[in-house]
Amino acid sequence: MTKKRISIYVLIFLLILGIFPVEKSYGDSHRLEDLDINVFINKDGSARISERRIANLIEGTENFIVINDLGKSEIKDFLVEEDGREFQYIDNWDIDKSREEKTFKNGIIETSKGYELSWGIGEYGRHEYNLQYTITDFIKELKDSQVIFWRFVNDDLNTPPENVRVTIESEYEFTDVDEKIWAFGYEGNIYFEDGKIVARNNEALNRKNYLTILAQLPEGMFATKDHINKPFEEIKDMAFEGSDYGKEDRGSSWGLGTSIISIIMSIINIGFIVVLVLLIINKNKARPKKFKRKYREEYYRDYPYDGDFIDIYYILYQMGASTLEDLFTGFILKWIHEGKIETVIEEKGVIKKKDVTNIQFLDKDISAEHHEKQLFDMMLQAAGSNRILEEKEFTKWAKKHYKKISRWEENVKEHSQRKLQDLGYVEYIKKRKFLFKSYEFTLTKKGEELEENIYKYINYLYDYSLLNEHEAVNVKIWDNIMIWAAVLGLTEIVRKQFEKLYPNYSRETIYTGNSIYYSHILSRNISAATRSAATVRTSGGGGFSSTGGGGGSFGGGSGGGTR
Repeated sequence: MTKKRISIYVLIFLLILGIFPVEKSYGDSHRLEDLDINVFINKDGSARISERRIANLIEGTENFIVINDLGKSEIKDFLVEEDGREFQYIDNWDIDKSREEKTFKNGIIETSKGYELSWGIGEYGRHEYNLQYTITDFIKELKDSQVIFWRFVNDDLNTPPENVRVTIESEYEFTDVDEKIWAFGYEGNIYFEDGKIVARNNEALNRKNYLTILAQLPEGMFATKDHINKPFEEIKDMAFEGSDYGKEDRGSSWGLGTSIISIIMSIINIGFIVVLVLLIINKNKARPKKFKRKYREEYYRDYPYDGDFIDIYYILYQMGASTLEDLFTGFILKWIHEGKIETVIEEKGVIKKKDVTNIQFLDKDISAEHHEKQLFDMMLQAAGSNRILEEKEFTKWAKKHYKKISRWEENVKEHSQRKLQDLGYVEYIKKRKFLFKSYEFTLTKKGEELEENIYKYINYLYDYSLLNEHEAVNVKIWDNIMIWAAVLGLTEIVRKQFEKLYPNYSRETIYTGNSIYYSHILSRNISAATRSAATVRTSGGGGFSSTGGGGGSFGGGSGGGTR
């Protein structure tokens, strides 16, 4: 058969497919798209669980949830509903019945380890199931506190959820003042929100993932009857095993039974690790200097770099002349200057009124360098549907997504390093230390000149009113200069310099009202929230979940999905 004839047959086949498309009666894939679990804890320590499941199912006869290792807890009052129709509860559930026989029916199977909650799939295709069931003594009483320690999503599911959210609430408010929280088994986060504990994923779960929550509560908060003769630290140590939560949060003791040889070997191992860390310092981990002004009374009157300030951020960072906070402020002023955002004043308070400054996004999208666009999109996401970023909104968002912001900063540094190297400002000298290779960050002659110009430009900003006292006022040029002043952490100094020359600057600048001050405060709060969130995470204040750990939980088990 000739190639030409084969091509004709292929073309005819494709045309037939186009004219008579193959219909699929129930979707392309078998999956659980969304799983929303709400837990309401009653005064007696029991919990009423409500689950909303959106799934596309193309095989099997029933859905089932495996719940084992309950301690003294029991499962009861299992209800299933779909499209307003409540399923018929069957006392003796038979997994061998047909799909048609199980349609709009549900039941509980008691096993040697716990329970299986089962309900019929019904017709293949897309479903939205609503489940409810009660767990008695969901709260466990310990020697020194109460605890929630529950696996809400199992590993080894044949339909792991793509999006999952767990919300725990009660008539009492949960806060980081009285409670501590951790999460295990998935990529995502856990945090306090409006008096509730909320956990959600950032990446779709796979068969190895699970979702376990550990929360320490005050003694006597709920009237549970399940008492466990253990202190909370013992439960936490068990949960932290295999996790990436900090060991410093667990507490430590050698114990009387530890041998001298073990202690010596541990010291040797620690010493070896310390040596390795010191030897394998790479180019990204160099510590910044504490900034000190140089070349006094020497000035550089132009911008130190003719391009995006993000390109040279790494040199500024290493000099100690710029921080993450300054970078944020620079971008906010840049977006105001470009008309992408504006600051708006809102009056708040019923009795004691005060003005607060918010950011209004005028554009939904920007054409900008990749990292700048990422930051813009993060702030727009935090603003929500009204596109108004309120005073504390992004700070709150930053606490939940501190890893994302930290990763963004590291990516900015790496981008700057590559750019500086491409432009001939830096080079990395390969060196050998003991058995290891390392790279040393070194400024080229061109880079040293750039660094010197930055020092002199900073001097110029400090003495701007002295050096330009006889020049004509140009507020537009000054507004551009203010962006660089922000990146260098000098907005307040430069504003005072401008107002010495022209008292009306604050009224005629594009940065109206308290825009400059607010941009700085917002950036400072974001930076502080990002820096503190990692510490808060291990101490139980929420943050990113651990992908491992969580062993010993109640409600634990493996498997489930459909069959």
